[in-house]
Amino acid sequence: MKRGGILLLMMVVAATARAASDNAADLAYSDGWQTGDNGGSGFGAWTLQTSTASPAANGLFIGSSNGNGFGNGPGIDSGGSAWGLYANNGQQFPGGASALRGFSLGIGQKLSIDMDNGFIDSGRTVALRLLVGGAIRFELQFVGGNSNYSVVDGGGTVDTGLPFTDGGLHVEFTLTGVDTYSVGITRLADSAVFAHSS
Repeated sequence: MKRGGILLLMMVVAATARAASDNAADLAYSDGWQTGDNGGSGFGAWTLQTSTASPAANGLFIGSSNGNGFGNGPGIDSGGSAWGLYANNGQQFPGGASALRGFSLGIGQKLSIDMDNGFIDSGRTVALRLLVGGAIRFELQFVGGNSNYSVVDGGGTVDTGLPFTDGGLHVEFTLTGVDTYSVGITRLADSAVFAHSS
């Protein structure tokens, strides 16, 4: 995998009978991962963006999450695959790669996402962001050179106490009110947990 990459496996489980889910091993991605792809169920189509036409600078792909960083597991693959993004040589979005997908999450419903990042250049950021109306409402990030992952929301930045890992994180985000949520983040390599409410 490319340096500074991040691999994602996304699944959604709703608290009601209406559930949505998807993973990179879905048949919709058998020819790769492109804008307009819409595997699984309950989501809108993917919108994939890169800042340049140069695949050496940044891009998106499907591969194994255990190929990033030091190659340590356990990883987040489903059927041997995960969605991947990478940005090299100081690239970062804007100026890097991003993958966007619409979905609806009601109060009391949960979004579960597995995230696995590789090495991150000093001062550069990999992030999982939840947007509402184009504005970032929740962000799980790691900034290269820092010790731990952070959660960023309207209340500021919170240190999770979870150190860098190339073995993956499991995130469970629950919408608890119009402007409130709870999140649980598990570091897969050692099962360390961070919990936060806003």
